[in-house]
Formats: sequence, structure tokens, C-alpha cells
Amino acid sequence: MTDITVQSLQVLHTRLHGLGCYPAQHLEGSYISRDQLNQSEGIGVQPLWYLDNGSTTFERSTHDNQWHVRWILRERGITLCGPEPKSLLASIPIEAMLAEVKATMRLIADLYVAEIDQPLGFWNSRFGQSFAVLAYCRMLHTLRTGTVQSKFAGMEWAKQALDLEWVDLIQQAWEEREGVRHCVKRWQHANEEALQKTLEFIRYAVLKTEKSNA
Repeated sequence: MTDITVQSLQVLHTRLHGLGCYPAQHLEGSYISRDQLNQSEGIGVQPLWYLDNGSTTFERSTHDNQWHVRWILRERGITLCGPEPKSLLASIPIEAMLAEVKATMRLIADLYVAEIDQPLGFWNSRFGQSFAVLAYCRMLHTLRTGTVQSKFAGMEWAKQALDLEWVDLIQQAWEEREGVRHCVKRWQHANEEALQKTLEFIRYAVLKTEKSNA
């Protein structure tokens, strides 16, 4: 996008945020051209103009320039105006999306380990700890089904499909997420026991994935 277009959108999103209602203040997403949408070589590498959840300021980020986001857009996108997503975007190569999920699992594991015993950050916060558990449930579900579903769907599936020892942790993560997602308590340091149990779950999930490739 040109600088003028970015500035115009910046004004638009600032005005939307100022409406004061919850949806307007929690928009999140990226702008991408039709050409880029079908260029696989830029996925995960080419930054887009990205608006983080709750932010009014654009930044350059690869956050949404991912295979799984394209899958969601094509297979679950809801058209408010304009053409259907499937007319804009070719079918997503499932193997590429699954490889991306596996790489993300390893990346989050490294980030979590690096932060678990540090001063308050994202991954050792109450929100981050619960987010990690639910993210791995969701990613394992994607690896099993080849689809991208909601955190709730991933959580419900994981409680039935994974070893019983993880059921309490998964349920705790869902309740914690729902309890703190909209309040300042989300940025409190997570319970030490929950952090350690989550680390065990992450290692279990990564190992489970590696074994499935053997």
C-alpha cells in the first residue's frame, strides 16, 4: 500500500476504536494485496501492514502472512461485501500448513522455556500460560484433522483425544483464559505449578508430533 493509503486507514481505524464498543476496540488483522495472497514464496517472510488486537497503530509484521491464516480466510471467511474468498485464493497446500504448525510448536516451546523463570512477560503471565495450553491443543487438532478450528473446539477435542493426565490442565487453561482475558489480572505472573505443568504439556505435544513423523 502507498503511504497515503496507510495514513488513510490509520485515520479510519483510530476513528473506529473511538466508537467505544468492544468489537471496535479489539479489531485485529492485516492488509494484503490480491497478488501477494497467492504468492507462496513470501509466506512467513514478507511483512504486511498489521493491526494488533486493541491497537490503533499499524506495524509491519508477518503475523498474519501464514498458511493457516490463508486456510481460515478461504475455508471459513465470511463475506460482508465483495467476492467470496475462494474466488480470490487458491486451495491451501495442506502439507505446507502442517509443516508450519509443527515449526510453530517448536518455536513457542523455545520462547516458553526462555521466559518461564524470568520476570513477568507474556508466556509466564496468567494469560500467556493459558494461551500456550490452548494453542497446543488447537495445533494438535490441526495436525490430526488438517483443518483450523477455534480454541474452544481444540480444547474440547484435546480433552477427549489426549492422555487423561492433561484434562485438568486443559480445563484450567480455558477457565483462566475466560476469567482474565478482558481484565488487568491477565498480566499477573502465572501460578508456578501451572507454569511447570504447562511446560510438561508442551514437551509432551512436541514429542507426540515428532513420534508421528517417525
